[in-house]
Amino acid sequence: MKKNRNGSFSYSGKLSKVLLRMKLTFVLLLCVMSQVFALASAQTVSLKKQNASLEEILWELKEKTQLVFMYSDEDIASVKGIDIDMKNTQVDAILNKCLEGTDLKYVRENNAIVIRRSRQSENVPQVRMRKISGKVTDTSGDPLPGVTILVDGTTIGVATDNEGKYSLECPEAPDLALNFTFMGMKSQKVTVGPKNVINVTLEEEMNRLEEAVAVGYGTTKVKDMTGAVTRLGSKDMETAPMGATIQSMLQGKAPGVNVMISSASPTSPVSVIIRGSSSLSGDSQPLWVIDGVPEYNASTSGDVSNTLYNLNLTDVESVDILKDASATAIYGSRAANGVVLVTTKRGKAGMKPQLEFSARYGIQTLNANDFRVLTADEYIRVSKAACAMSLFTRGSLDYFTKKYVDEAYFNSHINNSQFDLNTLTDDFYLKDAYGNGDTDWWDLMTRNAATQDYSIGIRGGSKESSYSASIYYKDQKGIVKGGNSKMLGGSFNFDAAVRDIVRFKLDLRATARTANDKDNMIGEILDMRPDVPAYKEDGTINEISYYVKNPLLSLMDTDEAKGRNFSGTLGLEWDIVKGLTFRTSATAQYNVNKYSTYSIAWYDEAESSASVSKNESYTYMWDNTLSYVNTWKKHSLVGLAGFSIEKYESDGLGASGSGFPDDQVLTNLNSAAKKNSISSSYSSNTLASFLSRLEYKFNNRYLLTLNFRADGSSQFGPDKRWGYFPSGAIAWIITEENFMKDYANIVSYLKLRGSIGKTGSQNLGAYDWRTLMGSATYNGVAGIVPSSLGNDILQWEEQVQKEIGLDYGFWDDRIRGTLGFYQKKVDNLLYSDPVPISSSFSSVYQNIGSLKNRGVEFDVRVDIVKNSQKDLTWNVDFNIARNRTTLEKLNSTDGYFGGGAYAYFKIEEGGETGKFYGYKDAGRLFMTNEELVGLKTVDPKTGTLKYYRDDYNYERQGDVYIMDLDGDGQITADGDRTVIGNANPDFFGGFGSTLYWKGLMLNAVFSYSVGGDRFWDEEKNSSGDMNVYNTSNRILDSWTVNPGVNASYPRAMYYGWGSNSIITDRYIHDASYLRMTALNLSYRLPKHLYKNSILNAVEFTFQATNLFTWTKYPGMDPQGNFSTTYSAFYNMGIDYSTYPSARTYNFGIKLTLK
Repeated sequence: MKKNRNGSFSYSGKLSKVLLRMKLTFVLLLCVMSQVFALASAQTVSLKKQNASLEEILWELKEKTQLVFMYSDEDIASVKGIDIDMKNTQVDAILNKCLEGTDLKYVRENNAIVIRRSRQSENVPQVRMRKISGKVTDTSGDPLPGVTILVDGTTIGVATDNEGKYSLECPEAPDLALNFTFMGMKSQKVTVGPKNVINVTLEEEMNRLEEAVAVGYGTTKVKDMTGAVTRLGSKDMETAPMGATIQSMLQGKAPGVNVMISSASPTSPVSVIIRGSSSLSGDSQPLWVIDGVPEYNASTSGDVSNTLYNLNLTDVESVDILKDASATAIYGSRAANGVVLVTTKRGKAGMKPQLEFSARYGIQTLNANDFRVLTADEYIRVSKAACAMSLFTRGSLDYFTKKYVDEAYFNSHINNSQFDLNTLTDDFYLKDAYGNGDTDWWDLMTRNAATQDYSIGIRGGSKESSYSASIYYKDQKGIVKGGNSKMLGGSFNFDAAVRDIVRFKLDLRATARTANDKDNMIGEILDMRPDVPAYKEDGTINEISYYVKNPLLSLMDTDEAKGRNFSGTLGLEWDIVKGLTFRTSATAQYNVNKYSTYSIAWYDEAESSASVSKNESYTYMWDNTLSYVNTWKKHSLVGLAGFSIEKYESDGLGASGSGFPDDQVLTNLNSAAKKNSISSSYSSNTLASFLSRLEYKFNNRYLLTLNFRADGSSQFGPDKRWGYFPSGAIAWIITEENFMKDYANIVSYLKLRGSIGKTGSQNLGAYDWRTLMGSATYNGVAGIVPSSLGNDILQWEEQVQKEIGLDYGFWDDRIRGTLGFYQKKVDNLLYSDPVPISSSFSSVYQNIGSLKNRGVEFDVRVDIVKNSQKDLTWNVDFNIARNRTTLEKLNSTDGYFGGGAYAYFKIEEGGETGKFYGYKDAGRLFMTNEELVGLKTVDPKTGTLKYYRDDYNYERQGDVYIMDLDGDGQITADGDRTVIGNANPDFFGGFGSTLYWKGLMLNAVFSYSVGGDRFWDEEKNSSGDMNVYNTSNRILDSWTVNPGVNASYPRAMYYGWGSNSIITDRYIHDASYLRMTALNLSYRLPKHLYKNSILNAVEFTFQATNLFTWTKYPGMDPQGNFSTTYSAFYNMGIDYSTYPSARTYNFGIKLTLK
């Protein structure tokens, strides 16, 4: 190349020839394109239409000729009812025919046909064309190929290439705008203005009907589901309360899913029950499956043994709750209580690396619903009143009153036959009967607790592979001092493809958690006398007495648990032929939990004690499935067949000792003077399964799903090991029918579905089917004795569930939801039932009866505002459910469950679970002695008077008045107890609302329950028995303090004379509540603030949880402080007041890096 005299450049040799060829090629290309357009304009077309609109005809011409038509929607909107039947006719002739009788004309300008009104088409000026280009990406910055870009109001458009780039020519206009659309993304309309380069970022907006939902061993579209499935997405995870687990975050989110959170403790139990209890012996918790792997160590417990506590919500992509038999039967023997499928986030092929960091810090504050104990002055006042009441009742001093009253002074100043409630003046009390302290033990032993969590993750991928990795740390302090939970975890996912037909998957997850449990200290705090100083005068901790342990000493105790968990899965997918895929995966899990306790002695004769235990478990799983997918004409078929085998092993070792030389250094078990116990354990079980599923769809509207699973479990006897669990479901998408087309603008989606199927459960220990042997010592010689009685004819618990449901959507799914009615019956209930004493055992597991659940569920979601142009959306959601469970059949020896003197329930065949059983209160106390005397009866055998209620505990004025239901003149356990309450709510659920505006998000989540009762056990215990403990300040409104008044509470005395601490409806309260579970506020900074940095997104968050609870329930929490023991019988309706709830306020930041 050399420079000419005129300053231009000339080329020589081979390069000049190449350039010459390029010029000739370009000229020829222009000629060809001109000819192509000319031919397209002149080509003949066949067109037959009846009663068609001009717009329909133009669209068909565009498809047949590839011509570009430009028009105003307003100009052609009125041109309808065109009948045309023309064969092999030029486009010009067709247009002339269609425009006859209208004021529309068409002209050709710059390779386009422009249609305008006649007054506009005269002297049409040359249309000025404009070139616009740009790039379309997603929120992660990754290019989006295939995005459609159309000039607003025209059919001019292009699609982005593989790099997300586009370029188009369009006519110049003052209001020129481009519409960007892509499936799964929010459409955008962008006004062009003076810019020629328009770059756009599209946000994800999955069409809910096309969204893939996990259904067990696969996925299906929402539109094609035949079962009852509720899905929660990543946005639900983001708005979950800080400190929530994957269990507790479900509260109020899904219809028919009853979530109960015991307390604000870092080790709080959480119960998740789907559609009512399905067993009497188990805890009725669902099967949890994380990334296709069942969790063997999931439970209601809040300690380190529950691996669900270890899952990081930031890593969770979605949660799918399978509720009916059609959805759950694929999991067979473990699906009776429902199935929860958790899917974690993964990288995507071709995804640019994206690094996310999030941090949150919060403060928890005590929220005990105004529950308060007595102050020092109040305690002394109540204690003296109780002493006087005890003396007046018994006629002499007893063990406890002697701790307060000077016995010698009393004997020398009192005539035992002459005293009343005012006899014991201050002179009668011991000088040291009460302390000089005024200790607020609540304030001393609780705190505003800090909670914090941090997470960092990276996701990305190449053309053939993708990856995702995260590390997270959580530290939650308890509002009771000393309690905490710390967790460090990490996960890694990797996917790779080989030749597009073979794919590998690797999932690794590991966590380490340490928890210090101080939940039992609440009981000590409640019991501690406020008049006793916390410290002695020399500054040491006051040991107080045998009856109560100073919480400051308990604070020094050890109750620590350490858990280490690992899970690894390696999977392979092979597309054998088109539509036929083989999948295999192997999983290994290892869990080890170590528990250490050390209790410091708190009175002179006591010894410090300690214990250590260690439990290890191993889980091995191997899944193999073969799936087939085919679509032809109006038919669609998806088939699945598979085999699975799982093995679970656990072993444990424990030891305890007491009598340590000191409480600071030599606290290991070797230092104990007494080696109290040593124990070891081992168990294992195996589950082998065959499974299959068939999904068929015809004409995009008629759906059929069939499932079958066969499970063989080692937990049953040799002849009863296999259980068979089939299910079937049908669905009809009504809106796909032609007769619904006229209503499509109103009814956008309507699907009727029905299902029936069988699932099962194996609520047994590994060896309950066989008689086991143990050891015993005879005269110093070891011997063998039976340790448990087996039953080798035990059968599977089998549940048959039926459902009919309706999925709906109105006004383009602006209003959408589901309605479902279900019934599930569980047969062959497993329960430990009494056996004859001659067997030398008290009970053995047997199949003894059946349960039936009936219920209804409803949920709705409404998009109140959906304005993509203003980037504004506002939606609300609401769900409600009702469930009732009855004992349909009972083959038990007793003929009923419960009914003991101290039992809270009694359920007979045909009875409803969840009902309390006890005495009916008359609504007042005994007011006069004459009333008591009048109620006494004469024993016909002895002629002596019998008390109305209690022959032994000195029934007096101020005692609870129990109703004589059987009319025999005396209160008896057999004749005068009845149903006194129902723990089942009339209905329960949740609702919420979310507002998005540009980068701002405001979200509120509520949960509620209406009509359920709770038995307040703490109130019962403090209403009749003082002893030397502090108690609720509600005792100030008792007969003890205000004798002669029909007070709210009966007389409370030492030793509990009067037996007022009994199970009666006096202590049952309406536990209806409305709770604001969470309030979330977040703001994402505008991108222009950091567009030239490595930041891709910056978001600030604020959250407040449990801001308020509206309830008439007087206890700490209307739904917490429960026990899962006998939960099927009274639905965890007993409030033990073990730990208060709390409010949490937290701030956070989330950074996304390019």
